[in-house]
Amino acid sequence: MSQLVGVFSQDGNEARDKLVTMLETFHPHHDGKANSENNEHHWLLTSSFEDIAGSRVLAEVYSPIERKTLEYPYSDYDDNLVLLYDGEFYNLPSITSTVHQNRRLTDRDSTEKLVYLLKQHKGNLEQKIKRALKDLDGNYALVASSTDETIVTRDLLGTKPLYIAKDSNYSAFASNKKALWRIGLSNVMPLRASMLAVFTHNGIKIKRAFLLNKGSIEIRDLGQAVDCYHEAICSSVRKRLTDVDKVGVLLSGGVDSCLIAKLVLDIASSVGIKVIAYTAGLADSPDIMLVKGFAEEMGLDHRVKVLSIGDVQRYIPKVINAVEERDFIQIDILLLASLFTPQLTWLVKMA
Repeated sequence: MSQLVGVFSQDGNEARDKLVTMLETFHPHHDGKANSENNEHHWLLTSSFEDIAGSRVLAEVYSPIERKTLEYPYSDYDDNLVLLYDGEFYNLPSITSTVHQNRRLTDRDSTEKLVYLLKQHKGNLEQKIKRALKDLDGNYALVASSTDETIVTRDLLGTKPLYIAKDSNYSAFASNKKALWRIGLSNVMPLRASMLAVFTHNGIKIKRAFLLNKGSIEIRDLGQAVDCYHEAICSSVRKRLTDVDKVGVLLSGGVDSCLIAKLVLDIASSVGIKVIAYTAGLADSPDIMLVKGFAEEMGLDHRVKVLSIGDVQRYIPKVINAVEERDFIQIDILLLASLFTPQLTWLVKMA
């Protein structure tokens, strides 16, 4: 998991200082060490970039909590291109394999493949990004920067957070709101799914990155609809289980979480991936007994945390601070995830 940040000065002043202040969001403790009691962990600064005038600076910080291979950002000053991203691209290898006949690309280097894909398209940076990302499937936030502009964008469904803000002196983006609030930008707004923001020294322009075309109706009966839905959701689970050996599922006892747990268990077990289900609730909650019965019937490794009202009251402010929202659904999900963070290696999130 990475956090992306960038700041642009209208007059060329203090951009670097503003970036440093934004980065302090990820290192709130002076000792810089992880706090296991509060489920905090290290953030590593992987790269930072500054233009010659000092009016534009970008950075990426990385959390090793997911135990995945670190992919460093791409920079090529001859091509005037910097590329940073957070997330996953599910079909990038298959797309690039059809275009790089004369050059060998490493199997795991998504950044290099993204750059190569961009170079196959003509036009300015914005046009290249729109054309290259049109066929990409993934959950991502992406930053691409050239001499004249920096473009930030999100995937079609907006599963990775990205926020933008500006005032009369600065414009900036970040993967969380607190980094923008920290430099005095109060008018923070999310970059909507399938949109892109073009940053120049004149400010920000918001444009559509993807054009959604309404296709013809090909499903004619309920049976066909159920089959298509089944294949779509199974495909969604499979691609999220790539390159993992352990997966966690948040299990509330509702239809959705039980369905996902069953699908994950069936698919993961067939390829040797360990599945652990997590549930939290009040001691007298009927959902806990229901979920225990379901997990036992499915043969799931099931971890349960029983909470008191006091526990919930203590956790909720911390979760609201983390998600930067008061939306109950987001609070509910992250509350459960935060309770099991020391054990939770990988969390399946369906998009």
